[in-house]
Amino acid sequence: MNIRFRKKRYTLLIIPEQGRSMLRFRLPLSLVAAVVALAVLLIAALCAMYEMHLRNLELLEALENQLTMKESEMELTILHKNERIQQLQNDILSLSEQANQIRSKVEELQQLERELRELTGTGNDGENRQQVEIASFAATLPSGGTLSLVPDDQFHYFVTYTESRMTDLDQSMASLQSSLAEAKAELVKRQEILRVTPNIWPTDSRKISSEYGYRRDPFTRRLSMHTGLDIAGNHGSPVYATADGKVITAGYDSGEGNHIVIDHTRGVRTVYMHLSKFAVKEGDTVKKGDVIGYIGSTGRSTGPHLHYEVLVWGLRVNPADYLPDW
Repeated sequence: MNIRFRKKRYTLLIIPEQGRSMLRFRLPLSLVAAVVALAVLLIAALCAMYEMHLRNLELLEALENQLTMKESEMELTILHKNERIQQLQNDILSLSEQANQIRSKVEELQQLERELRELTGTGNDGENRQQVEIASFAATLPSGGTLSLVPDDQFHYFVTYTESRMTDLDQSMASLQSSLAEAKAELVKRQEILRVTPNIWPTDSRKISSEYGYRRDPFTRRLSMHTGLDIAGNHGSPVYATADGKVITAGYDSGEGNHIVIDHTRGVRTVYMHLSKFAVKEGDTVKKGDVIGYIGSTGRSTGPHLHYEVLVWGLRVNPADYLPDW
């Protein structure tokens, strides 16, 4: 007996718009199954692709977030570095300004030292002494070795320490400058006093023929007070002003002969008697060592000599106390 199986078929009807004939398609089961399977596979593939797309989007978003965070960190790092650079620039500028100030004060100290040497008449032996404090400061700074980068925290400490040392040095130099200025003022004052102090010999001769004090008068032979020094010399030898001053008298007297009186201020006057002639006149200003006249024997005199007196506030004192090498 033959058994015949009828293949299952599906009929696909397509109903068009009114007025058209209906389309009919007979599809075998295997084809329908294949179409359905293909559709299922296609949908599954699309779902897998969509899921993969979502994962890729999530991964891309995560990468973008990481990149954004890295960029933010880089911006913060750059900002911090820029701030450090600005701070270092400010520190360097501050040190440069302090160095310029110290350099200016060193130049002022050098000028003061030169002025003091000129006033005292000393040489250049002490010319390098003004760098003592600077050398002391420089000795505290690191030197030698291999060049290497200094960490930020150590550099900040170094800058702070250097500023502190430079501030100390600046204060020391200011104190030294003040001391030098006071010394200069005192020296100028002393030199002014020396200029008006009769402390040089009035003649080239050093031969004392009669000292200050009591003696027998060469004319009366009576004991009398001799109020000056008699310095013997050759007729016409120069007589010098023993200090700066102004000639207040240049005239003749029967006892003093041709004589000159010089006022040196501060209550000090000097008198020069028995001159042969004058080299100055009343009212002239003279400097220490200027020639004011010449040795003679005018007036009450026994021979060529200079009678020299020193008066302090009107009191005749011993001129020998003012003369060097006496």
